[in-house]
Amino acid sequence: MGELAKLELPRIETRFNDGVFVKAMVCERAGTCVEGHIHRWPHTTYFATGSFRVWKDGVHLGDFTAPCGIDIAAGCKHMLKALEDGSVALCIHNVSRTGEVETVPSEQLLGV
Repeated sequence: MGELAKLELPRIETRFNDGVFVKAMVCERAGTCVEGHIHRWPHTTYFATGSFRVWKDGVHLGDFTAPCGIDIAAGCKHMLKALEDGSVALCIHNVSRTGEVETVPSEQLLGV
């Protein structure tokens, strides 16, 4: 986890259509990180280009090379780090329940 100490954040692009929300995280440089966060509902993260290191609840889940997708369970704190320049990850959420992506408030992350 020490390698997440210096964060460069990705460029974010979003789209909503027909109850689906897609968040594209464009990582221009290797080392770009998506900070840890938790969602109330499960979703899919699809790696469109490049490669990423993924942590789930503070544990290294693995390194993934595009094209591939992984399932992120509800209630899991997850983080991504781009391993190559030009890596792109897409987080795909069903928003038909509430009309928005439900992220657990940061004050509820304590102890996770």
